[in-house]
Amino acid sequence: MLAVWAGNYAVSFLNPVIKRQLPWRTFSVASSSMQPTLVLGEWLLGDTRYYASHAPARGDLVIYRLPQDNTTIYIKRIVALPGERVAFRENHAIVDGVRTDEPFADFGDGKAFYATTSEFTVPAGQVFVAGDNRSNSSDSRVKQHGMVPLENLVGRATEIFMTDDWQRAGLWVGSPKK
Repeated sequence: MLAVWAGNYAVSFLNPVIKRQLPWRTFSVASSSMQPTLVLGEWLLGDTRYYASHAPARGDLVIYRLPQDNTTIYIKRIVALPGERVAFRENHAIVDGVRTDEPFADFGDGKAFYATTSEFTVPAGQVFVAGDNRSNSSDSRVKQHGMVPLENLVGRATEIFMTDDWQRAGLWVGSPKK
C-alpha cells in the first residue's frame, strides 16, 4: 500500500498524457451513496484497463463518466447487464424476475422515492447501476442519471487506498467474491 501511495504521489507531478497511460488511478469518494462499501472521504484504487480485456459483470463496482456530463465521475455497482430486465422492490434489485443476493447493500427505507420501480430492459451497450446505499443514491433508477453506456466506463474499483479507519485500508471492494 505504501508503494502505491508513493507511486501515486510521484505520478501527480507527471504530465496528464502520461497519467492516462497508467493502469490504475485513485478516486475519492464524494458522497455516501456507496455506504457501507465506501465511506465518504475515502480514496480507492481503480483498474483503468480492466474493461479493455473483461466484460462488465453484475456486482462490479464500476467507475464511470456520468452519461449527461462526461466531466463528472461516479462510482456505483452494476446491477444489470445489456438485455436483462431490472426492477426494484423495497430497494432490492429484481433481475429477470429473480431477487438478487446483495450482501453489500444497505436497503434502508423500503418506502423511499425510488425504492420501488417499474421494470426496465437494459439496452444493448449499456449497464444499469445502483448505489449500495439504496435510499440515498442517484443512479440508473433516476431519469436524469439513466443507464451507463459501456464507453463511459473508466475502470473497476479494486481496493480502498486511503481512509481514516486503518482497518479498512487495502480492503477489496471490486467484484464480490463468487
